[in-house]
Amino acid sequence: YGREWLFERYDSWVKNPNSSKLFIILGKAGIGKTAFAANLARKRPEIVGIHFCKYNDTDRANPKKALMSLAYHLSTQLPKYAEELVKLNDLDKLEEKNVHRLFDYILVEPLSKIPEPSDVKVLIIDALDESLNNGIYELLDVIAADFLKTPKWLKLLVTSRAEAEIDRKL
Repeated sequence: YGREWLFERYDSWVKNPNSSKLFIILGKAGIGKTAFAANLARKRPEIVGIHFCKYNDTDRANPKKALMSLAYHLSTQLPKYAEELVKLNDLDKLEEKNVHRLFDYILVEPLSKIPEPSDVKVLIIDALDESLNNGIYELLDVIAADFLKTPKWLKLLVTSRAEAEIDRKL
C-alpha cells in the first residue's frame, strides 16, 4: 500500500531504454521490499519471472535453483525461449554445472537465439541478501559478473537488505 514514489521510479526505469539493466531496492527488514516485488509481479505485464530467496529454505536460497526458477518462469512467458530450452540435451544435469556456466547455458545462450520482444521484460530476485550459500553470495556474484551478457531488453529488479558486499558488487 502506498509507495507511489517507488512505483514512479520503477516505471521511469522500465520505460527508459538508456537506463541500467539493474534496479536495486535496498532497505531494512520489514519495510515492504517483498510486498512491493510481489505487487509488481502480480500487476505488471513486463514482469516475466520472480524468485523469492529465503535464508532458511535451502531450495530458495540455492543460486542454481534460483536461476532455474527464473528460467522456468521466463519460459512460460516467452514461447520461443521455451523452444530453445527444450533443445538443450542435458536438462537433467543442470545442477552439475557451476553457477556461472549454468547462467550462460540456460539464460544467456538461449535468449541470444530468440527474436527481440517488442517491449522490455523484467525478472525479479527478492531478498538477495538471503541467498547466502555456504558463506558465499554466488547468486550475487553471477548477477554482478554475468547479467550484462543478457539481451538489452531483459532487465533485473533486485531487493535486499543493505549489506557491504552487495553494495560493493552491485
